[in-house]
Amino acid sequence: MVWTIVIMVLLVSGMWFVLQVLERNAGESSNSELVVEGVEGDEPGDLYEACEGILTEAELVFYRVLREALRHPTDPNGADQAVVMCKVGMMDLVGVKKGLDRSTNQRAFNRIKSKHVDFVLVRPGDMGVMCVIELDDSSHNSKKAKARDAFVDSVYGAAGIPIVHVPCKGGYGKEEVAGVIRGAMGG
Repeated sequence: MVWTIVIMVLLVSGMWFVLQVLERNAGESSNSELVVEGVEGDEPGDLYEACEGILTEAELVFYRVLREALRHPTDPNGADQAVVMCKVGMMDLVGVKKGLDRSTNQRAFNRIKSKHVDFVLVRPGDMGVMCVIELDDSSHNSKKAKARDAFVDSVYGAAGIPIVHVPCKGGYGKEEVAGVIRGAMGG
């Protein structure tokens, strides 16, 4: 009989404790919903600003010479042999093969989704990709960057897109740039 009373007291005490915890949590959650919206400092105007331009100074120097190198030498109007696109996302140039299982597909997509290339040359008529150009500055010398470059090169190679690595320097000659591009495209 004593054990029955002890068990009853423990059950009632336990139920009372659980009810107290549930009531306290219910009160906190209703108050927390009021605080979620309007967190100070989270407005886009507090977090973002326009960039000066999409190209670094070194990329802009190369871009100007690249444009000159692509002008058709026999066209009296100076039409470009290719259109230069800047800062193109890797996933805009290559896609994950169809037919892969969901996990493999997501893993492959995640490896390319945040990468970009400095320049892409496309055909003026149909905007088909001719080659990609990566301007390699000193940031490409680290072990991590070299691994990234090797991965990117292998992806573009698998997709049949030529990639040109151009060492970053203070200036470039038009003929030098044209030669590097012709060499990469087998011409």
